[in-house]
Amino acid sequence: MKKFSIILLYCLCITAFTGCFKDYEERYLFTDNRVEFEDAVINSNTGSKTFPILGPIDSEVGTLKYRVNMTGEQADVDREVEVRIVVEETTAREGIDYRFPHGKKVTIPANDSFGWLEIEILNDTGGGSPVLVVQLVETGDIGVLDRYHQLGVQIRFPFTAPDPSTVEELNGITYFKDITFGAHDNDNVGNYVDMETGRAYGKVGAGNNQDKIDFVILRSGAGSGLNLLTPSNSAVTAWPSDAGHIAEEWTVRNNGVITRITGAMAEDIQEFNDAESPEDLWALYDRLITNVSSTGGYSWSEQGPSTRTRHASGGDLLLFKSQGVDRHHFSIMRIEDHLDSSTGYISGEMKTGLVPEDRRQELTLTGRASGVASFIDFKRGVVLEESVAAREPENIDAIHLGGSGSKHNFISIDNGALTLSAWAQSLEDRVLAWPVQNKATVISMGSDQAAIDMYDALDQNDRAAMEAALADAETNGTISTNGRLQHVGEGDDIIILHSEDRGLIIAIKVVDVEIDGHITIEYKVSEP
Repeated sequence: MKKFSIILLYCLCITAFTGCFKDYEERYLFTDNRVEFEDAVINSNTGSKTFPILGPIDSEVGTLKYRVNMTGEQADVDREVEVRIVVEETTAREGIDYRFPHGKKVTIPANDSFGWLEIEILNDTGGGSPVLVVQLVETGDIGVLDRYHQLGVQIRFPFTAPDPSTVEELNGITYFKDITFGAHDNDNVGNYVDMETGRAYGKVGAGNNQDKIDFVILRSGAGSGLNLLTPSNSAVTAWPSDAGHIAEEWTVRNNGVITRITGAMAEDIQEFNDAESPEDLWALYDRLITNVSSTGGYSWSEQGPSTRTRHASGGDLLLFKSQGVDRHHFSIMRIEDHLDSSTGYISGEMKTGLVPEDRRQELTLTGRASGVASFIDFKRGVVLEESVAAREPENIDAIHLGGSGSKHNFISIDNGALTLSAWAQSLEDRVLAWPVQNKATVISMGSDQAAIDMYDALDQNDRAAMEAALADAETNGTISTNGRLQHVGEGDDIIILHSEDRGLIIAIKVVDVEIDGHITIEYKVSEP
């Protein structure tokens, strides 16, 4: 048995060395000249490919250099080897993502056996995570070594920027005449979108710029097409490899309102085309979002207003309003084309501006239909997702939640009056574990004309007037039971909220409500 094992080992060694010797002979014992990529020799092939793909390599590196070896005798003159792009394997765009500063060739200097292929990465114009595959070509009397004559490289850009020649400033709004945002597997255009600048970030670039990301585009294989989700939406975990890290790792998860207008009318398109100021654009935004629920075939889960919409398609008008910290922009995008695929995209034209000053103290809360808690910081005017709110509980004034019977609810967070177990005991337990639970008194003033006139007359900069309104509310209003005001927007159109631990007096007016969808509130805040 021992003798048999020795013989078997001997045979295996002979086989291995024969293979190695054959490889060595092929590459180094030629008297004629053949060329190979050094990196194709020392790196394993990628997957089922017959060549390695290096990277991803960050675009900031500038110029890449890859060594080309030549077998056989050296010459006393410079020699050139041609290089071609393997088009069927390449997603990178020449002149946009990269260029060859010395042309598609490699020079083997006189009395030498190797040269260098240089590839310059165009960081200012490139985008996405494209792949470039190149191949050495038989040139004159210089042949190629077939197994090592191809090489791939994946380039990783932090974001894809709009072509500057297609961007125009119009009296306070930015007009993107031709803009594209990718789905999560699109190699050329990122899917993490900053609507203010029109940049589409890749996964790594977005992680380094979390405060700039308004929404992410994720294609669903379950039939809902191209989904748009704000980072605050917990459903990003449904794409664990593409966006699940947002919930686990990001410390900033911007909130916003996304609305999809299907079958836009000709007059809507004309008004979009004619908008040349923030006021023009806001008038269209305001009208469209107010009337979206009355359009034919309307579906809140498909169209919003929400932190998620589905089936983004050509012909839609896409509305977005940021509710992130220190982000006051809004946008309307006319989607002209789309590709419903994980490698797909939406493209068209877009106009972006700043929300008018008198409309910035306005929040759209979208948790009613989804049953997801919205944590509100009225001082900064932002809505936070739970994991973000948990990192700054001292800034949270109230929670908005939707119930099957109670519809829209405003709830205080203070320790003694929590009623979150009506939704989930685990939610209540998590919030009770916060080191700070601010107390809020929530008072309904009703919806009659006197209450509306009182709200309209209030000046948030007049502390005495706001204190008088609070005193009147405590005497004549309906104070919520256990810190929870139910059926908001169903007769409770004017609300006074006293965030006691922060000293804030907040007057709230419901301006739009979909009982089984969103609620939009206008508010005034008085600080001590």
